[in-house]
Amino acid sequence: MSSVSFNFPGITLGSPAVPSGDGVSGKINVDLALATFGFSAGDGVGQINRTFRKTYSLTGTASEVIDLFDFGGVEDALGRTYELALVKGVVVQVRSTEPTATIVLGAEGSAATWQGINGSDTVKIADVQAGVPYLWFNRSGKAVTASSDHLLKIAGTHASAVVNVDVLILGSQ
Repeated sequence: MSSVSFNFPGITLGSPAVPSGDGVSGKINVDLALATFGFSAGDGVGQINRTFRKTYSLTGTASEVIDLFDFGGVEDALGRTYELALVKGVVVQVRSTEPTATIVLGAEGSAATWQGINGSDTVKIADVQAGVPYLWFNRSGKAVTASSDHLLKIAGTHASAVVNVDVLILGSQ
């Protein structure tokens, strides 16, 4: 099996493990985070040289689409631009005071949907419940293409709850 995805309780993404900030302390913390997930720095098999972390706030059934190629033109914690070639890890944590709050991961539905985990543009990858993180890792990575195969959707499913969703993407250029 080349990749594994599962839900596992007890991950907290709110910690400063992958910060935005200065290059020196940012690099030290990023290296520690990579080691925690069994990766080292670089762009080969089992290596990561780009990380992206953001908290999205979804109200009700609102959704966000994440561009895994360049993340909308933002820079990483070390001030470098993104042009991911491979995604090697996805961690999603739903934080909500509403215990029935969930999000749907995947199923963006266009020709540009990232199909790295399940090979489909319309089939969801997972329902992610509040308090139960979704984790997916692949040491070789799954390809990202700028004009196609690069959009990852997160969508709220609760009628009215405000849901904060922490997303951590590990990859390489």
